[in-house]
Amino acid sequence: MKSLTTVFKKLSFFKLLVLLSFILISSNAKAQIPVEVLAGDEQLQHQFFFFKDLDKKQKVNLFSMARFTADYEEDVFNSSLISSQFTYNLTSNWGISAGGIHANGIFNPIAAVSYSYFNPRGDLFMNLFPTVVFNDEIEYELSGIFLYTPKLSERYSLFSQIIFATTVDHQFEEHLFSYQQFRLRIGYKDYFQVGIGLDQTFIGSDFMELRNIGIFIRKEL
Repeated sequence: MKSLTTVFKKLSFFKLLVLLSFILISSNAKAQIPVEVLAGDEQLQHQFFFFKDLDKKQKVNLFSMARFTADYEEDVFNSSLISSQFTYNLTSNWGISAGGIHANGIFNPIAAVSYSYFNPRGDLFMNLFPTVVFNDEIEYELSGIFLYTPKLSERYSLFSQIIFATTVDHQFEEHLFSYQQFRLRIGYKDYFQVGIGLDQTFIGSDFMELRNIGIFIRKEL
């Protein structure tokens, strides 16, 4: 298996997926890109993500997310993540995905199954990705995003968001990494959103915990 993942990593196609995703974002002037800054008790975080259908039949879409974190005291806890994947939708809910994750200077190709759901009102969205990560040894990950955005009035809306990922080893025996992000905010028209946020990270088989809680501002560009 190690030789297989080495071959994948040498293929420039996978590495170009991340670059291509940002080219597509920047070339689309009508794209809505949510950008947020969280000032927490332990860290300062900047994040944005992007989701867009790339064809008229909504068969192919792109999901891309970037997150950069700066710790106030320990540089070793600084982190960066860029994740991009293209999905081909087989049905209205199910699809297959391929892309890459660049985390803290290390790039890994990924392949995934995608499950997505929108409720009829359009204020509830869910996207799950059971994923294979091509590291030196295969790793398995379940990641996803939940959004609930009901309107409270003509001016105000509620925005709640959960982003998570859990990674285990190729034998499903050892926990490698988990991340949970919770956001709850109030939005005023289409101008901006402000609220509270919590990030939790668990590392390794002993589940070493890192936690950051604070206030954030979000704006769609």
